[in-house]
Amino acid sequence: MSNPPTSERWDIFCRVIDNFGDIGVCWRFARQLSAEHGIHVRLWLDDLSALKKIWPDACLDDEQHLAGVYVRVWPDAFPLITTDDIPDVVIEAFACDIPDTYVVAMSQRPCPPRWFNLEYLSAEDWTQDYHTLNSMHPQFALNKIFFFPGFRQNTGGLLREKGLLSKRDQLQSHADRRTQALSQWGVHPHENSLIVSLFSYENSALHDLLDSMKQGDRTVLCLIPDGKIRPAVERWLKIDTMHEGEVYRSGQLRFQRLPFLPQDSYDTLLFCCDINFVRGEDSFVRAQWAARPFIWHIYPQEDDVHLEKLDAFLDLYTKRLKDKEKQTIKSIFFAWNQNLGASHLWQEILDLLPIWNEHSHTWCQQLNSQADLVENLVHFSRKPLY
Repeated sequence: MSNPPTSERWDIFCRVIDNFGDIGVCWRFARQLSAEHGIHVRLWLDDLSALKKIWPDACLDDEQHLAGVYVRVWPDAFPLITTDDIPDVVIEAFACDIPDTYVVAMSQRPCPPRWFNLEYLSAEDWTQDYHTLNSMHPQFALNKIFFFPGFRQNTGGLLREKGLLSKRDQLQSHADRRTQALSQWGVHPHENSLIVSLFSYENSALHDLLDSMKQGDRTVLCLIPDGKIRPAVERWLKIDTMHEGEVYRSGQLRFQRLPFLPQDSYDTLLFCCDINFVRGEDSFVRAQWAARPFIWHIYPQEDDVHLEKLDAFLDLYTKRLKDKEKQTIKSIFFAWNQNLGASHLWQEILDLLPIWNEHSHTWCQQLNSQADLVENLVHFSRKPLY
């Protein structure tokens, strides 16, 4: 059940960089704040077209009410704002640098708002030490708190709205419901087909992976939500364009192109698939709530910094597995993320599948035993400062 509405007001600032992870996280966060905590949420967003991709009911108007959230365009020339319009809590998502005029208005409010920098998700140990540390503004009497999502009890937790896992269980425990869910996209898998979703950045390891799937022992249905990886699949198939609704065959492998899916529909896809290839932050977290084996394509960074983050996550994720299973999963993830020869990948995944399925459920239960990110941040925002 959601909490009764409050008079509490929050602003969230979000800049869309070059993918949909930032807006994906912020939109889920904003919706959950409104739906479960009764908070009046205003989302300042610099790219409304990105929101429309993940939430088709959105329009390109400068102001709109959507799913309980007041959405405002964040223009280059930020409008004048009064202290009365400054809310109780301000969320600066991923160090997006809120406008100077807004910061001035924050400083002039009789009771300054709680100001949080919502950080990117990481499993690295240092995030536990920096979680909820604060930094004083160099000019104004404002205190910014750094809030780190994470996988451990002493971090901010993960986004997880109420009812998500029961929705998953209803879908996964009834074959007819999965069949019905897939049919909405014109997907009708053959009996005993292994269903795989493929959502990834460009990856030169893809061709080896598809070659292995094509020659394997299992029939594979590969579902491809519209995105960066599709042109590479088309090159592998030696076709110009994959059309939605058509099935493309090569050996043991079947392909279907899906449209770019809204958030809730993408969750359903993850729940329906046996294996999920995901990318970035938002789909990475949702794949873990699906309690299915997944392979994560982490966002590439200079000097391979992202590989340190990947290794930190895998240390946590595989902690309860035996050494051989642990090393196999790590080799799968690193081969995919380092664009290495991936001809061995598919058979290793298949061999590990029964154990990996069980581990996926155990890992999900472990994460579900912790409070979620929104609940943690709301609770912390209401604590006395000193």
